[in-house]
Amino acid sequence: MCVYGDLHPNTIFNNSKGYLNSLHQATICYRNLGNYKKADSLVEVGLNFTNKSKEFPLEQAYFTKCKGIFEYYQKNYDDAIQNLTSALPVLKKNNDFSWTSVADFYIGKSYLGLGKQEQAIQQFEKVDSIFQKHKFIVPELRENYELLIKYWKEKKNDKQELHYTKNLLKADSILAKDFPYLSAKIHKDYDTQILEDAKGKLEKQNYWSLGAILLLILAVIGLIFIAWKLYQKEKLIRKKYSELEERLQTHQPTPAVSYENIPQQSKAVISKDVFTDLAEKLKEFEDTKSFKEKGITLPQLAENFKTNTTYLSQYINDVMGVNFNKYISTLRINYVTDLMYNDAKVLSYSVQGLADECGISSRQNFSDLFLEINGIRPTDFIKQRKKELE
Repeated sequence: MCVYGDLHPNTIFNNSKGYLNSLHQATICYRNLGNYKKADSLVEVGLNFTNKSKEFPLEQAYFTKCKGIFEYYQKNYDDAIQNLTSALPVLKKNNDFSWTSVADFYIGKSYLGLGKQEQAIQQFEKVDSIFQKHKFIVPELRENYELLIKYWKEKKNDKQELHYTKNLLKADSILAKDFPYLSAKIHKDYDTQILEDAKGKLEKQNYWSLGAILLLILAVIGLIFIAWKLYQKEKLIRKKYSELEERLQTHQPTPAVSYENIPQQSKAVISKDVFTDLAEKLKEFEDTKSFKEKGITLPQLAENFKTNTTYLSQYINDVMGVNFNKYISTLRINYVTDLMYNDAKVLSYSVQGLADECGISSRQNFSDLFLEINGIRPTDFIKQRKKELE
């Protein structure tokens, strides 16, 4: 029996949520290692926990999804489809497109296992639709395109085969950037097949066509252009990094704004006492790094400060010169940037790890905010900082 003592309900909830997310990630690791028995045992632990409470619908959907994948590998295809399908509504409601696409993919593979090819293809096309919308893909979904290409090739539909071949190339490009440790193997396997196909065609031909030579010339020109663009990009990155480094080294505190200096119309909204109280509370909020809490909102913070959203919003606009969301985002990005610059071990964090460190849920949102505020992507900052420390 778990004893919580005097812990606040929010602390209990957050701890439980962290525990379930860790359990989910461990399940994924064991599955990727091929230890399905251990993965399934953790899934059962997660389902037993979430079935006792209605507070964790998303985590319950994650474990149901994992259960469905386990059933697929056990060749229990009907059970796999049932579990994966039941997890989808919650995943979609939470806009978790990554796991939605994984669920759709395994539903498709389960249909293939049942010999229902047409239904399988419909699921694979859903995965492609999610990729086209969000431009994100995980390595295990690469097979989705191989199956689509194979299907349309067998159907002798050149247009669809070409369409999904192009999409696979786009997927490979994104995988190479987001999962570089896998890119070498992925491209090796794929390029080998291309070369085998090219060899077969070359054996049937006695000479190179003029079109092929022209394509080669264009390819060379294209490579030169790409190399030039990469050089220009790298040059810009170095410049932006130097500017950011100078800012970090010569950090100047933001000048304090007194009540007397705020606009007259603002004084009609907030009194001097309220202004002083908010100044003290926001200083404590920043000093204690409370902005790292995920999902913090203006109404939430106003409630914590025992004030209302109008006063808090007006104060931030007048003193900080930005709206609430921009204020929180700037605090988070400035905090994690300083951490990355001064603590070498933080440079080994993944982009998602850095996002979690400063309280931003989405990896992409973190990367975009980092670029907006610092003028450079976090991955480029890490690369430049590591070079500097060598």
